[in-house]
Amino acid sequence: MSRIALLGGGFFTDGRLTEAVTRSPGARLYRVRADGEAGAVEEAVPCRLLGG
Repeated sequence: MSRIALLGGGFFTDGRLTEAVTRSPGARLYRVRADGEAGAVEEAVPCRLLGG
């Protein structure tokens, strides 16, 4: 059975980001990873706008 949790606008299934959501148009979620050279790379994750 898969577990799903909501954390800071991201839905995670089995420890992996499966969807990003927001209530604010233009808001972004960023995935940050090491670049292998003592730095980091930020990658914007597309967010689905929640209605309401």
